[in-house]
Amino acid sequence: MAAIEPDAAVGLCLRCRHVHVVRSRTGGRFYRCERSATDADYPKYPRLPVRSCDGYESRGAPGTGQPPRGPGGAAGPEPAPGQ
Repeated sequence: MAAIEPDAAVGLCLRCRHVHVVRSRTGGRFYRCERSATDADYPKYPRLPVRSCDGYESRGAPGTGQPPRGPGGAAGPEPAPGQ
C-alpha cells in the first residue's frame, strides 16, 4: 500500500500561515486554524483535506515570492539553476 503524501492528506493547511500543528502524545497531528479565534466562519479544526479556503495565506512573505520558511526560520533548499 502506497503512503499518502502530506499535501494530499492535508491540503492547503499544510502551507498556510494561519495553521498551528498540534501533536498528540500518541503521535497524531491536528491542524488548528488560528483564524477561528477571531472569525467564526473558520472552523477550529477543519475537515481535511482543505482544497479551497478564502482565508488561505501562504507562509512566504506576502508579495515577495519567498518560499515558506522551515523550522527555526530556515529557508528550504535553493532550486537548481534553470528550475
